[in-house]
Amino acid sequence: VVGVWPEGEWISTRVISPGGESRESRGAAVLDFGYEPGGEHELLALLGAWCSWLEARGMSSLSLFSSPGARHWSLLNPFGELRRFDFWTPAIPAPEPAAGHGVYVDHIYF
Repeated sequence: VVGVWPEGEWISTRVISPGGESRESRGAAVLDFGYEPGGEHELLALLGAWCSWLEARGMSSLSLFSSPGARHWSLLNPFGELRRFDFWTPAIPAPEPAAGHGVYVDHIYF
């Protein structure tokens, strides 16, 4: 399963260069996803289908939060552009197994 919020239908980002050129981007976010062991190909097929659906509606990106410890990391890493984001919680220490198993983050809060 893959749940996607097509945020680009309501939100866009406009970047204006120092020369005055304007570029707008509209994207979407994977809010949650999951697959059973052995279902990696189904996950990739769903992500690909979402990308096609979003592209047909003028959206240029689909973001998904993950971490190197997650079992799907190597599967998704070559799927597209990778941007590092440092998750931190100033008042809450990271749980012990987070380094080895990854960190779950609900994308809707970002």
